[in-house]
Amino acid sequence: MTSILSLSYHLIINGNVGERINYYKNSNIDGFRINISKCPVWEYDVLFKNLFDLIHKHQLQGYEFIFDLPYPFKKTRIIKMLDGYWEVAPNQKLYLREWKNQNQLKRNYVYLDKLNLNIMVGDEIYFADGYGPLVCEGISPDEIVLCAQNSFKIFEGKSFSDGKVRNCDALDLFHLCKDLSSLVDHFYFALSFVEEENDILSFCTEVGCSPNNILSKIETQKGVDNLTPILLNSTGILLGRGDLFYYSKPRFFFRNCTDTIKKTLLYDKKFYLCTDVLISLIERNVPTRAELMDVLYYKSIGCENFILPAGLSNKGNLKKAVEIINY
Repeated sequence: MTSILSLSYHLIINGNVGERINYYKNSNIDGFRINISKCPVWEYDVLFKNLFDLIHKHQLQGYEFIFDLPYPFKKTRIIKMLDGYWEVAPNQKLYLREWKNQNQLKRNYVYLDKLNLNIMVGDEIYFADGYGPLVCEGISPDEIVLCAQNSFKIFEGKSFSDGKVRNCDALDLFHLCKDLSSLVDHFYFALSFVEEENDILSFCTEVGCSPNNILSKIETQKGVDNLTPILLNSTGILLGRGDLFYYSKPRFFFRNCTDTIKKTLLYDKKFYLCTDVLISLIERNVPTRAELMDVLYYKSIGCENFILPAGLSNKGNLKKAVEIINY
């Protein structure tokens, strides 16, 4: 079994992740996932520099790396808040604005990379894969007002479940990927919301890499329906269950997940399970029964690659998570 740890983007940018590398190694981690989708374009240079220093200082060239990219589609991301995260109370108002360098950060304001949420007054949307339901109470050219329906934690880097948009401004990302491909021996680019093979081929042309370096993230019903040509042009599949739940009908969710792994393995391709794998171990020492059943089920049908959440790179019982996967 392979345990891939998602590294917190903030730990990398702030240069603090190096302090925990020995802990990751002692926890028998096999590789690292870097979610570049959460990294603003203007921090790409810092991200690359810190990754370069980290990999060479700690001799990580032999580890497997997955670079998770906001391409061909991306979601609206939270770029800045007054605090990195905070607890939202029921009926609390959240004010969404587009982030600009001249913004003066205010409490209860959430700054997005783009103010392009596709919602209307009265619509309900969710923060971070359903953790926080909110209702839209007002829209203007410069601001969207949301009202929280229950308590939840909100933090930078996450998104809202309003939809996906094609990344039409990916030139900086292509340059970053060319640099990343020189960092380590064993790497994959995970493309987001892949729905057709042409998106894979276009990326490979732009970056100068092979489909053997591509993991296609399946996160929509269209991606599931077009799985065969996607598989033929990828080295494997990364199943993004959080988004797949929203971008397919709930009654098809379990069937979509099961069919995706079975077909991927039938084609002798790699399969990676993502989204909230043993996430309760961030706060607890014992996983929930539902999480144990989740891991055991996917292992029983052939899954060997599990991607652990970024929260476990900050705190929690990472060793226990790896032990359970390897049991």
